[in-house]
Amino acid sequence: MSVISVERPFDFRLMLLSHGWIDLPPFRWNEERRELDLVVRLAAGRPMALRLSSNGDGAPGQSLRVKQLGGRRLTPAQMKRVKSRVGWMLRLDDGYEAFHKRCRRRKGYGWIAKLGLGPFLRNADLFEEFAKVLLTTNINWAGTRSMNAKLIEAFGEPVEIDDGDKDTQYRAFPTAAAIAASSEARLRRDCRLGYRAPYMLELADGVASGKIRLERFTDRSLGTEDLAKSLGELKGFGPYAVNSLLMSLGRYERLVIDSWIRKTVAKRHFKSPRVTDRSIERFFAPWGDWRALACWFDCAHESWMRNDIAKG
Repeated sequence: MSVISVERPFDFRLMLLSHGWIDLPPFRWNEERRELDLVVRLAAGRPMALRLSSNGDGAPGQSLRVKQLGGRRLTPAQMKRVKSRVGWMLRLDDGYEAFHKRCRRRKGYGWIAKLGLGPFLRNADLFEEFAKVLLTTNINWAGTRSMNAKLIEAFGEPVEIDDGDKDTQYRAFPTAAAIAASSEARLRRDCRLGYRAPYMLELADGVASGKIRLERFTDRSLGTEDLAKSLGELKGFGPYAVNSLLMSLGRYERLVIDSWIRKTVAKRHFKSPRVTDRSIERFFAPWGDWRALACWFDCAHESWMRNDIAKG
């Protein structure tokens, strides 16, 4: 067991439930125990399962507990790398003070600042993040879940678990190399990726061969528009996927507009069955560099977060 201190207001449970990644394995959320199981891989080593929990959401001196669920015991140096990875996944070093300040000034948004919300859960590595975004394009959430599960079943490496439950079986999200060694035909047939199959294969091959270095997209010296242009050069990543990745990378200037956002904003703010994307852009423009987060939490609260908050 290791501990990670949290220096800013932070609600572990609501942060996880505010975005859909929590619903996609290898993440596993236990609502009753308020624990998150996840899988990480250190460098070229075997994947390992971890369990995260909080000692009290939003409490002074809050910290997160990190428990290794199986495999060879980590050295102090390895655990340090694990804690760094977890910090990246939970965005513990990112600052949201400016966003919270805006929330407190606008009627109906103060709850976001009060709960310390803003960051979204990220996946264990960039390839998994990019691949899962690709799985969300032009499909409903049930379809995304199905493709993700089939990819893991077909290419995910088994993870050693020792938590007292012999029926518990974990598999890691596939590496780029594992998918690159496959074929478009198999991705279509076994994983039901459809038109995404060649794009997934090209992304995986590029990452595995070193032709695509996803780390370059984390360069904070890049302007958001330049970053968006570079992301758009990845085949299969159109405006929706690009803007989703911008949010993953901590850039919130561009709205992620899909059918859910359109429907929710139309009903909530325009009292209409439909609204144009331009009207949505204008409505959230006053939020400046934080407009994507404002739009997201506005719609999430309307759709499901109100109930999650009420459950405590």
